[in-house]
Amino acid sequence: MAGCGGGQTRGHPLDSRWSDDDGSELAAFEHRWTMPRAPEIPSVILGVVNDHRIVGLTMGGPGRWRYDHALEGRPLIAGSVVVGMGDGELFALDAFTGEPHWTRKALGRLRGAGDDGDTTLVSIASLNDQRSIVLAVKRSGDVVRQLYERAVIGSPAVFDAFAFLPWDGNRVVIFDLLEGTEAARVVSREPISHAFLVSGELYFGETTAVRFDQQIVEARRGGGSRVTLPGRQWPGDPKWMLPGSQSLPTAASRDDRIRYYARPRSTATGPSVDDHALSYQRLVIGLQAPQGTTRWVHTNENTVLGGAAAEDSFALCDSGGEVRWLETSTGEQLHRVTLRERLVACVVQSERSPSVDRSRTEGAALADQIATALSTRDSRLLPIQLELMEDLTSIEGNAVTAQLIALASETDPSIAHRPDHRAHPRLAISLRALELLAARRSGTEAMLAALAADQAIREPRGNRSDAALGLPVADGLLDWGKPPQTPVGPLATALRAIGDPRAAPLLAPYLDTPSVSYADLAKVALALEQLATSAQIRPLMSFVARHHCNQSNPQLSRAVRAIGNGLVRLEQVELLAKIAPESCDRAATQKRWRTEVSGTKP
Repeated sequence: MAGCGGGQTRGHPLDSRWSDDDGSELAAFEHRWTMPRAPEIPSVILGVVNDHRIVGLTMGGPGRWRYDHALEGRPLIAGSVVVGMGDGELFALDAFTGEPHWTRKALGRLRGAGDDGDTTLVSIASLNDQRSIVLAVKRSGDVVRQLYERAVIGSPAVFDAFAFLPWDGNRVVIFDLLEGTEAARVVSREPISHAFLVSGELYFGETTAVRFDQQIVEARRGGGSRVTLPGRQWPGDPKWMLPGSQSLPTAASRDDRIRYYARPRSTATGPSVDDHALSYQRLVIGLQAPQGTTRWVHTNENTVLGGAAAEDSFALCDSGGEVRWLETSTGEQLHRVTLRERLVACVVQSERSPSVDRSRTEGAALADQIATALSTRDSRLLPIQLELMEDLTSIEGNAVTAQLIALASETDPSIAHRPDHRAHPRLAISLRALELLAARRSGTEAMLAALAADQAIREPRGNRSDAALGLPVADGLLDWGKPPQTPVGPLATALRAIGDPRAAPLLAPYLDTPSVSYADLAKVALALEQLATSAQIRPLMSFVARHHCNQSNPQLSRAVRAIGNGLVRLEQVELLAKIAPESCDRAATQKRWRTEVSGTKP
């Protein structure tokens, strides 16, 4: 699997018969071993252009570099070293210049790599995935130690001549590279396939992470200094860390485009994850513990392929070769660089943000950021866009209400009844906006303004007399043949619940609008039942006179009854009683109507 050289380990250092039931061996190692000061980790961006070319850039380095080599799997960053495999060769590059440190003959697939500034530790899977090889290689290319085991070894770390090897899914073997022997083992109830460094502290994990400290023995019982991401569910089943037992493909996969970025922070009570982020194709969402509350939303021009959680920002690399550092709490862009290449995958390592650009501007409000994300026409984003709409429900004010009205008005809801409605990806957003708008209890002014604006666009169509009903003549009726340009039904439902009487004169004209659906007509009527005043008696009575005999449609029947109840509330019982029998020839309808108007039981 790899060229010979260095210390060959005999026997079985990863012996499954090993036992440390009380954890005393691990506790003794933790007590006597002092972790050395870790070297400063540079900010490195590694872009995969295709299956034979990578480009790199290290902040503070001489500039961009390019390296051509066949790739069988994705190259990795380990400290100041880039490690990759392809065409039967393993190579290590200087992350600052792209110049090779060393190359070795090797077969298999690269799983993970670690580096302590002096030694690079590489984990390789055999071609049949039944065995693993671990190489510890000096900068000079000399192999310090080589392990060849029938085991699955994940992404390792190395410090002070000790290798930390994730093994068997829930263990870490601490291996002395100089002696060629095991020093101790970490056992965990939670999956472990990564050993990684954060701010000079060593962690093991996959779905969660546990810190290597005085509490590490408790990991076998589900304890220890453990951090877990908030449990909010997002579409796409995003992961924090993919299993380190898997070799990453050369090109980014769906799991790279939909994933979490998080960084444990030490506190007085132990490590925790507070600010973290979710990337979803072109969107990046800033989240906050403990519930995973949305703090900000960044809409990217290209798909995000990779990134890292730095101390005060998230470094994100996209398919266009652009890399942005977004501030953790606001999403504000702190810095931006470009690799000047289109990429199929990207790997980022960043401990802290580069110097801040002088062009920083004040970030937009969360509602505006969500609105921008919702306006992005990309069918891949629909699941996350629908989830973001739920965040709007917790934001009060006219601005969000106006945004929901605009979204609800974007697509004709009648499309939902067409056979080809799935060809309209924006329909789902509009339909959800209609539901959220009906449940809205904030932003009354925006609701009233939308109704007023809809009426303002209509042209007068002359006069009509309701003298036959004994009502005054109405002048300057508007052309209600045009379909409403605003979601009348949900607005009526919301205004009814809010109880604002200013809605009545704006809703009453829709009773005379043929293009309003029966479902929306019923919602308007229910609102007017509660909100109408004496100023709306004429349109209410006219509606009853025209429709009380037409009981074929349940929604229309419901609307007639609601308007009748409203007129009773306005003390118009005598006029209603006169209209009902004189306008309807069907005895059963007359009897039912008289019963509903008088309030008596049949």
